[in-house]
Amino acid sequence: MRNSFIALIFGLIVLEPSYSKAEFGLVGLVSVWHGQNNARDSVGQNNGYLLGNTTYGNGRIRKAFEFNSVGDGVIAPTAGLPTGTANRTIDCWVFIDSYIDGAESFFAGYGNFGAVGESYHVGAYTDHRLYFSQWGDGIFGPVLNTGQWYHVAVTSIGTNNITLYLNGKIVAKGALSFNTPPDTTFYIGGVDAPYKYSANHRIGGRSGSL
Repeated sequence: MRNSFIALIFGLIVLEPSYSKAEFGLVGLVSVWHGQNNARDSVGQNNGYLLGNTTYGNGRIRKAFEFNSVGDGVIAPTAGLPTGTANRTIDCWVFIDSYIDGAESFFAGYGNFGAVGESYHVGAYTDHRLYFSQWGDGIFGPVLNTGQWYHVAVTSIGTNNITLYLNGKIVAKGALSFNTPPDTTFYIGGVDAPYKYSANHRIGGRSGSL
């Protein structure tokens, strides 16, 4: 069974279940947001735009989206992205300048935020651990320190085989029930959701590409 990759350089989607840099960018690319002084989708039709005071800073090598306050973020359509329980991967580089006490740091994802089981996203939890969530539960990895770049990825084959990667190494596996609806919004750096969660889903740092 083939897997759809949404690897964010900051986004790409590849149609293979394995986690390989040789495959990333070469097979089945759907959407890529490089953050090179624009929010265009480099390979697809999901061009985004900046929210709040989002700007561009120094990336892993070139430029990257930079988020410094609540309300910052990038949003884009999700045409062609996997929905339901389809196989997929989100991949991104992240740099966290600082954490907000007691708040989650949202990296990237899409779906119906606020509805249990209807999102697909990665970030750092309130205790700074890397996580994947479908809004309702989570799969957790190690603590992410401030002041350094991390390569983060989550890949899923169905709902029973979800793998979280950090810098190319498996750091967690698990199963979570999710069903991502179509026609939603892709969020980078922050997401607005009900129940006053918007202030807890921000990253005060940079997200970018190789």
